[in-house]
This record gives sequence, C-alpha cells and structure tokens, in this order.
Amino acid sequence: MSNRRDSNIPSWNWIARVGNNRVTKSSYYWIFFVPFIAKLIEKLPDIPSLDLPFSWKIFFFSSLFFGIGTLLYEWKCPDLVKKYATWEEFKKVGLTKNQLLIFFSNWLRNGGEIRSAENDVVPHYEAVETVYEKFSDQSRPDLLRINDAWHSAKFIPLQDKFENDAFWYIRGLMYNDKLTWRIIIAIIYIIGFLLVGLLIGINTYYVFKATF
Repeated sequence: MSNRRDSNIPSWNWIARVGNNRVTKSSYYWIFFVPFIAKLIEKLPDIPSLDLPFSWKIFFFSSLFFGIGTLLYEWKCPDLVKKYATWEEFKKVGLTKNQLLIFFSNWLRNGGEIRSAENDVVPHYEAVETVYEKFSDQSRPDLLRINDAWHSAKFIPLQDKFENDAFWYIRGLMYNDKLTWRIIIAIIYIIGFLLVGLLIGINTYYVFKATF
C-alpha cells in the first residue's frame, strides 16, 4: 500500500477522538434503552407536537455501530494513545517518564507496528535507537541489549528536559499501528455517523416542510 493511500486512513489519534467522546461512549446505553423507550412511547396517546418521522430503528442501529466501533477501539487501540491525549494528562495522574517507557516497551513486546513516512515498516530496534539518540544523553544500547528492543526500551535514560518531546514522539510511533483494525473501526464509525446524519436530515426536512 502506498504512503498516499495509507495517509487517507485515520490514525489511532483521530480514532481516539471519536472513541473517547462521551456521546460515543454513551452508545452502549442507547443500545439497550432505545427498544424499551420505543415500546413505551407506542403505548402513549398520540401527541401531534411529537408526530415526527423519528426512526427508532435508525437510532438503534447508529448506536449499535458506535457501540461496536468503540468496543473494538478499546480492544485494539494502543493504551498510551487511548488513555492519555497529552503529556499533562499523563503527569496529572502521577505517571512519570519511567511509566512512559513501560508503555513503549509493552507496546513493542505486543507486536506494535511502526511505519516510516514512506510507509515502510521500521524495525523495533531502530525506533529504540532513535529514542536514545533524540532524548537521552547516552549513546545507543549495545548490540546484545538491542536484540530485545522491547526490553531495552524500558531502560532508556530520558533526560528530564525532553520528557514532553519523548512522550509525543513515542505516542506518534503508535498512530499507524494495526492498519486493518483502523480501517475496520473507521468504517464502522463512519456508518454510525451516516445513520445519525440520515436521522437528522429526515427530521429536519419534516419540520421544514410542516413549517413552510
């Protein structure tokens, strides 16, 4: 896949903005409440002011798609991207550069995929070397340690003045991980948004037509 095509696929950073949204997360509740509310309203007497072509089925399926998308997002998104949007948020809960390196190490150990700007797969040891060179005051690890890049990542001597930069660099390495899952989750979310847009469009048209 070319870099141009891959650049059109949402990164985990973009997906996290949707997956962490409060409205999106509330979709779990609507999946269960929509059928109940629909049945309840059917038993109420007709009220002209509420006589809108509001489709409970569309609302239900939009919630279902958002719920499935969020479930997959919670499962597959790298923890650092999913849980912490900024270095300030990371520090606010009492975490330090040592925990940052543990996130990095665990992600590498679990097979995190790193890609270059040209969309080439970057070996883990090269990523660890780069973090050493950019954010520590020591030379890269010796060849014995570099053979287990995920293990070496835990012991990178990050300089305090580079903590923020290291956070963003390491987090950025995770953005293009798990291409297939990003495509699947993005498609599911897009379908959810399209259903919501359809629902809004139908009711807006009805109100406009009834008013004018």
